[in-house]
Amino acid sequence: MINVAIDGKKLFEWEGDAEAVARINEETTRIARQVEASPQALWQSTLFYIRQNRGHFSTRKPEIEMLILTSGLLSMPTQHPEHPGVFGDYLELWSFDFDIKIDPEDEKRFTVDVNGGFTAQGTA
Repeated sequence: MINVAIDGKKLFEWEGDAEAVARINEETTRIARQVEASPQALWQSTLFYIRQNRGHFSTRKPEIEMLILTSGLLSMPTQHPEHPGVFGDYLELWSFDFDIKIDPEDEKRFTVDVNGGFTAQGTA
């Protein structure tokens, strides 16, 4: 299970397994191709628009935004020496709380604080 917050305010939670993560990544890649962007650019764009909407989903289709955010978060490298890979590799072992903090002076810059089975911090 993952919990996702923006600037400390809960946005959604999601529960799934490795097969669900693979499907989410495939769907995110398909959507990114449709808009001629990379999955990473799509993720960052989605975060930008959520931030513009004061930490709330910015479209009438929040399930698409949840899918893109889930894919982006679970594709992040753990940056943990004892747990290499991406967070999605450990989804069946641990739950994670992701708190996305968007820089108020540069809305294209954000950090992700992670708590869960092990702790790591990422920046994009």
